[in-house]
Amino acid sequence: MSSQAVDTHTVLDDLVNQFSDPMSFLRELIQNSIDAGSGEIDIRVEFEPGESPGQEGVMTVFVDDFGEGMDREIIDTKLTRLFSSGKDDDFTKIGRFGIGFVSIFAIAPHAVCVDTGRGGEYWRVIFKKDRSFDLLRLDHAVEGTQIRIFKTVKRAEFEDFQRRAREVVVYWCKHVHVPIWVSGEQVNAPFDLESACKIVHEEEGTRVVMGFVEQAQAPYGFYNRGLTLKEGEESEWPHVHLKIDSRYLEHTLTRDQVLKDRHYHKAHRLLETLATEALPEQLFAQLEQAALAYSQRAQDYRVLCTLLASWARGGGEVRAERRDRRPIVPTLHGAPISLRECAQASKKGALFVAPMGTHLTRWVAQEAVVIPCLQPLSRDELHAFLQTHLLASIPEVSMAWCWPTSAPGVPEDTALTRATMQLLRALGSSCAQVRMMDFHDTQPGCVLRGRLAFGAQSFDEPIPMSRVARVSEAMVMSSRIFGVNINDPKVPALMELAEREPEWASMTLCKMMLLESGLSAKMDEALVSAAVIQREARLGGKP
Repeated sequence: MSSQAVDTHTVLDDLVNQFSDPMSFLRELIQNSIDAGSGEIDIRVEFEPGESPGQEGVMTVFVDDFGEGMDREIIDTKLTRLFSSGKDDDFTKIGRFGIGFVSIFAIAPHAVCVDTGRGGEYWRVIFKKDRSFDLLRLDHAVEGTQIRIFKTVKRAEFEDFQRRAREVVVYWCKHVHVPIWVSGEQVNAPFDLESACKIVHEEEGTRVVMGFVEQAQAPYGFYNRGLTLKEGEESEWPHVHLKIDSRYLEHTLTRDQVLKDRHYHKAHRLLETLATEALPEQLFAQLEQAALAYSQRAQDYRVLCTLLASWARGGGEVRAERRDRRPIVPTLHGAPISLRECAQASKKGALFVAPMGTHLTRWVAQEAVVIPCLQPLSRDELHAFLQTHLLASIPEVSMAWCWPTSAPGVPEDTALTRATMQLLRALGSSCAQVRMMDFHDTQPGCVLRGRLAFGAQSFDEPIPMSRVARVSEAMVMSSRIFGVNINDPKVPALMELAEREPEWASMTLCKMMLLESGLSAKMDEALVSAAVIQREARLGGKP
C-alpha cells in the first residue's frame, strides 16, 4: 500500500473549481470512458438513508465503463498526475488537458473508489477527502474502469443530485456515439435535427446536419464525437439550424467555448458553404419536386414555401440566376414555372392567384398564369413571398371576373324560373331566360356569392367584376338572362311556393332582388299588377 498527495493543493484547487457547474465532472468522466474505447457507459445514483428520519445518508454515484482500463503505469503517470494525458496531436482522443478525473472533486466527495485493470493486473485506487490516495492490488478481474463516488447528504440533496445528473449528461453527451445509461435509461440521441429541408454532409472526421427552420434565431451545436462543446439559440446564419460533430474541434480549458484554432476556422468555412450554397440548393430542389406533384403534396409544398419565405426575409439570396430559373411555383392548370417566369407574367398583368381550380380559373389560364393560394391570402406564404420577391401585388381571379354555373342536381327550368321570366316579360324586360345557378361555385371572395340573383347578357363566358352590380330596375329591364342563387336560404321556400302560387312566388323574388339597390313605388305597383293579371289568367278569370 502507498499513500501520497496528488499534487500541490493550490494548483489542484484551481483545477477542481474551474468549471462553473460542479456537476460537469460527469461529462469529464464520460469523455475519459470514450477515450478508453468503452462500448457503453452506465451511470446511476443510489442512496442509503441514515438510521433515523431526517438524518443524513450516504449517496453513491456509480460511473462504469468497459474500455481499456488502466495498469499501474497509467495510474501513476496519468490518473494521479496532472497535465500528462499524452493526447497531443491524437485526434482519436477528445480530452487533451489531463484534468478530467480531477473534476470529480468539485462536488466535495468524502471518498472516491476507482477499480480498474489492464494486461492481467487489477487495481483499486481510493481517494480520500483530502485528495490523498491509497493504491491496492486486487485479486479479482475488473472489466474497464468502475468509479464509485461517496458523499454524505440528506435525501432532498440526493434527489436533486439525481435529477441534475440526468440533465447534465443529456446536455453534454446527447449525441455520444455509444449508449449512455442513466439510472437504466438510455439518454443519448441520434445526431439529427427536425426540419422539412435538411442536408447531411460527411467527410473524414466530420459530420454536419443542417436544416431550415421558421425562427430567425435558429439553434446550433458544436460537438466532438457527440460530446457537446458549445450550443446556442442564435445561429450565425438566420433560419439555419445546424449541428457539427468533428474530431478536430476542441473545447477551451474552461469548457465553455469552442477553441478557435485552425481546425475551427476550417469548420466555419465548411458551414458557411453549406448554409449559403448547399442548403438553399436543397430547398429549391425539394420545392421543385413538390411543385411538380402539387395536387398530391400541397401540404409539403406549403411547409417548404414557409421555410423559403422565412429564409428570404432573413436575408437569404433568392435572386441567383440558377435559382430564378428553377420551376418551383405550382400552377393550377399547367406545369410549375420559375420565379423568372412569374416576374414576366406579372409585368404583363397576366399573373393571378386562386385557392382552387374551377371553370373560371381554367378559362383565365388560357391566356394567363394562375397559381394556387390559401384563403385568406394573409396566411399564404407563397403569395406573400412572391409579392415581396416581385415587388408587385398579385390579384385574385375572383377580383377580376366571376362566372356563375348551373346548379348541380337542380333543373334550370322550374316553376319559379318560368313564372319569374313571364313576370319580367310582362313588365317589358328583355329577359329571355331565368335559370337556377350556383353562385358559390364562383371564386371565394366574389361579391356575387352573397347575391340572391344577378342579370347579364350571357353566362357563356366570365363577367368582368366591373360589371357585377346589384340588381337594379335598369338591370331588370335590360338583362337577357337572370341567374337565381340556389344557395340563398330564401330560394327553396320560394320554389316550394311557386308550385302552388307561381305568380306570388315570382313577384316576391323580384321584389327581394330589387330591394338590394332600391325598389321604387312605381316598380312595386307594376310587379303587383302584372302578378295579379297573370294569376287571374291562369285561374280562368277567378280571383
